[in-house]
Order: sequence, then structure tokens, then C-alpha cells
Amino acid sequence: MSQPLSSPPVAGNQPNRPHRTVTVSSLLPPNDMQLALQAYLPSFGQVRWVDRTGSTNVDLYTQARHSQASARRPWLLGTHLQDSGRGRAGRTWQNRAGAN
Repeated sequence: MSQPLSSPPVAGNQPNRPHRTVTVSSLLPPNDMQLALQAYLPSFGQVRWVDRTGSTNVDLYTQARHSQASARRPWLLGTHLQDSGRGRAGRTWQNRAGAN
């Protein structure tokens, strides 16, 4: 089992840090990523990380529709690869293994 991280497991553009390209091979395995994020975000009601999904937003929306109103939130769902997500501001979603 991986040790909890003292900072987020993946850092992108952050002040005083150079931009870093993240590839799938440089990410923790999904279960280790989930455990690290759970340790880093203890106030979250649920933290899940999966290897692949169609759309994290659709998955969370479906979960919210089928969960009890009293379920503790916020929820976080992350993935190494998202196949059919929607881009922001009407842009097309483009993703492939190792691309981003």
C-alpha cells in the first residue's frame, strides 16, 4: 500500500512550479491514487478513482440520482482515462491514454 501523500498526487500548473506533463504511466495505479486522495481529502464524503470511464460527470450525476439525500458530500470521482466526456464551453472532448 502506498503512503499518504503530503501534496496532491498529480500537480499541473501551480504557482512557482514548472508545468509538468502527466502521462498514464506516471500516475499511481487507480487503487493507490484513490487511497492517497482519501488521505489528502478526509472531509470528502466519497473519493473514488477508476482506471477508465465514459464520463465522470455522467457517473456522478447517476450516483446522485440514485443515492439517499443524506449521503455525505462532496464526492470526487477521477479517472486515468475518460472516453466520452464533454469539453468545457461547448468544446469537443479529446482524450487518449497517455495524452493528458
